[in-house]
Amino acid sequence: MDSHISEFSYGYALTSELMALFALKPVGAPEFPTQNAEGKKGGGWDMKLPRVPVYLQFKCAARMIRRSAQEAAGFKSLPFYRMYLHRRDQSDQHQLLLDLEAQGKVVAYAAPGFSEADELNEAYSLDLVAGRSIFIRPSAIGPLTDDERHWVAFQTAPPMGVRCSEPHPLDFVLPEELFQPQRAAEWRRRHGRPQSESYGSVAEELLGIYERRRQSNLAHDRVANIRRVRERRTAPDFARLVARTLFQCELLILPA
Repeated sequence: MDSHISEFSYGYALTSELMALFALKPVGAPEFPTQNAEGKKGGGWDMKLPRVPVYLQFKCAARMIRRSAQEAAGFKSLPFYRMYLHRRDQSDQHQLLLDLEAQGKVVAYAAPGFSEADELNEAYSLDLVAGRSIFIRPSAIGPLTDDERHWVAFQTAPPMGVRCSEPHPLDFVLPEELFQPQRAAEWRRRHGRPQSESYGSVAEELLGIYERRRQSNLAHDRVANIRRVRERRTAPDFARLVARTLFQCELLILPA
């Protein structure tokens, strides 16, 4: 059964809850430079990030209710859910997220263990959207090596899942692990990432990852056109635009 909620509605509900539960900040709440800092590196347009950027890719999930489903034998009960990935020959979204994570960024897919609007409303009213969702790093799924259809089959209670079409178990990450500043900072240290970045450097890194992965005149032209928009945007808004436009990710900030 297809999902009857939109990724936009789910993303809004989840983001609102995460900001309340984990003190996440939406992009657009920077550390404003003092007057003395204007004109120096990190001042002016290129504002400093309040802490660690987090990239979330929202996916809605189809409810599977039949024992005849391919991966049903791996689950003790029904229903379970499928989070579909874009086919490699149709989109390089998953590979872009892998590239982003490989650069030491905190990146995760988020998908709900429900598929009806009333279930979303109930979870939202009880602050249980995150608790009834899965979070999974792109690296846990791994690269897509062919052009077949792939997906993640999962349940949230207890949390378990497999990557298909050829099933193998997957490890999820708990919200508490993903959205704790200390753990996120340690993740970045292991990847050699600086603890302090600017919105401008984040946007440029995203543009560079996209351009290197695409390696086409069309991609170079698209990046050039997006860079022209920067003149009309604040640094936080431009970073958010790049994350949404090229990576289909919501950019949130873990505070200090």
